[in-house]
Amino acid sequence: MFPDSPIVGVEIERDALNFCRRTFSVQGYASSPARSLRSLSLPSKFDLIWCGSLITHIDERAAVDLLDFFCRHLTNGGVCVFTTHGRKVADEMLDRKEKILDLTEAGAKKVLFEYQEKGYGYTDYPWADDPSSGTHGVSLTSQSRMVEMARSVGPWEPVYYLESGWHALQDVYAFMLRGQARNTDDLRVRRP
Repeated sequence: MFPDSPIVGVEIERDALNFCRRTFSVQGYASSPARSLRSLSLPSKFDLIWCGSLITHIDERAAVDLLDFFCRHLTNGGVCVFTTHGRKVADEMLDRKEKILDLTEAGAKKVLFEYQEKGYGYTDYPWADDPSSGTHGVSLTSQSRMVEMARSVGPWEPVYYLESGWHALQDVYAFMLRGQARNTDDLRVRRP
């Protein structure tokens, strides 16, 4: 819809970043798992930020840092769209007897317990290289906890929520930075 708009990508895997540069002509920035998202900064701000299936794999601290990164890089009126695992994934984990999301039984119990107790649960994959990193596993997030976390990092507000809206599995959120948006006619607003 916006052929003259530049597209920027950030990726930790160099091969994936190079693929996106070649295939989609994006301006790419490399990151690393060891680099704190709080210290990561790009040279510009954006009208739209899209992040699919990343918060689904990081712990709460890293998720808050990622939300802070997004908020800092939005223009006034800019929108950030991201996805999380929510109630549907939690329900599937509770209903199924077999292994789900490559978690051990103990890992599944841990993420479900934390999700039910505080709205954000996380567990490392059993094969994660560094189990203390909190950046290579599965998370579950309640809608209320996600809104609370996002509001804690800056002056943006939720403008859209669709439960199980991505691949009929992940919840979709959109937050807009306060300010005058360029054109909100096409933005469907559904307050969480």
